[in-house]
Amino acid sequence: MMKIKTNQKILIGIGILGLLVVAGLVYVSQIGITPTDTKIVKILEENEKMLLSIDGVVSAGIARNEDNSIAGIAVYIEDTVDDQKIPSMFGEFNVVFKKISEVTEFEKERMIICKQVTSSSSFGNDQVEKAITDYLLTQKYFSWKTTTDSRNFCVIENLNPKNDLFPLYVWVRCGEFILQNGKLKELSGKSVPAKIDYPNELSFYDLSKFSYEVPRDGSLCSKDIKTIFPLNVQRRIADFNSANLNKKIESIALSGLRK
Repeated sequence: MMKIKTNQKILIGIGILGLLVVAGLVYVSQIGITPTDTKIVKILEENEKMLLSIDGVVSAGIARNEDNSIAGIAVYIEDTVDDQKIPSMFGEFNVVFKKISEVTEFEKERMIICKQVTSSSSFGNDQVEKAITDYLLTQKYFSWKTTTDSRNFCVIENLNPKNDLFPLYVWVRCGEFILQNGKLKELSGKSVPAKIDYPNELSFYDLSKFSYEVPRDGSLCSKDIKTIFPLNVQRRIADFNSANLNKKIESIALSGLRK
């Protein structure tokens, strides 16, 4: 009887020892294995400068499936950006593209790298820019319709940012847009320099008090530019690149039409 109990104790001891050995082997096997999310964080941090320098990339993080499993690297891009210019893989991970306008607050809180956002306004304050834009949309020269279901949008850039008093000299980009098969389409547009005037003594913006002046078309355009705009603004007009305004109005139009 004593011998049987002794054998049982030995077997139990061997069993416990075996479990400890197995547990030890499992623990040792885990050493050196980096968790997937940690790998992604490291890849994004190492490639942050390159990734955020790509035109249209806003931020990046970990892409997850509905069951919260990791799907790859999430790259958040502006609505008008062509994602074909961005690598489809980083290291061993697939890149999942997401439009920034469709990102949830939950996703925003978990972004790992983000492009520094600075004010894009070239005016003394955003209220001036908004007031001028609202005014332009009341004027038939800048706002029109060729079809009933279209919407008009305008964006502007200050051609002389050092001056914060009216008259202001701006480049105006306006357009008539629709959504066609879920994609933005511009039906007609206008891109022109303009002089915007307003009584400086008023502390609020009354749209009916604004006025504008633009160069005439054709052969009179050059003459009008010299008449309407000061010399430093004329130089800006001569080499003005409207690419940023085009991107801006497309982004605003797409966002506005989706509301």
